[in-house]
Amino acid sequence: MTMRLVVIALLVVLLGCRAEKVVSPAAAEPSEVPAFEGGTIVEFGEPETSDLLPTPESHFRRMRRVDIAQLNELLLGATEGIYWSETNAPGGDNLLEELSGTLGVPDFSLSTYEDLEPSLIFQKYLGDAARSVCWQLAEREDEPGASPILFEFADRTDTWESAPEKIDANLSRLLLRFHGRSTVGNPQSLETWRWLFRSAYLVSEDNKVAWRTVCVGLISHPDFYLY
Repeated sequence: MTMRLVVIALLVVLLGCRAEKVVSPAAAEPSEVPAFEGGTIVEFGEPETSDLLPTPESHFRRMRRVDIAQLNELLLGATEGIYWSETNAPGGDNLLEELSGTLGVPDFSLSTYEDLEPSLIFQKYLGDAARSVCWQLAEREDEPGASPILFEFADRTDTWESAPEKIDANLSRLLLRFHGRSTVGNPQSLETWRWLFRSAYLVSEDNKVAWRTVCVGLISHPDFYLY
């Protein structure tokens, strides 16, 4: 009797531990999908011709100044041997060489690159060099047999009022010598230099001073030292 009760109790326990049947939830009703109207079909036709042209490449480059060695050669060539001297006379030290380090020439110890920007210090020294060179040039042409540069087509007595053709011819020659620029067929290009000559003469009443001023202007002008 006791054994029967034990067996019945075990059956009851086993039946109570059986996993419950899993019931799947009811399938959800499909949501309504909005209806979209049919889009317009895009057809590709022949490509249209266009008059647009590619941007042309620039043929311009940034201007650079000559280096100090080249500047020295330019002065010597334009004046037939005159350089910037502290004494404003032949035989002195060449100040472009003396000041080359200050003007950016590399010493290959602390620097290996020469700055070719026309800086303010370059402009300052160039003006000093121009005044020295042009002073020497004017003084040399006072010597007998000197090669005429400042007074090649005009002499010391010619003024704008007395001989404008000679003044123009002399200005044209100086522009060709210092800037390599021909004024043939373009007399308007002389207007600035005519004004400079006449203004200097009006102030000084001295042709030598007037032509020396033109010389300084030619050397200080960017056309002399930029390329």
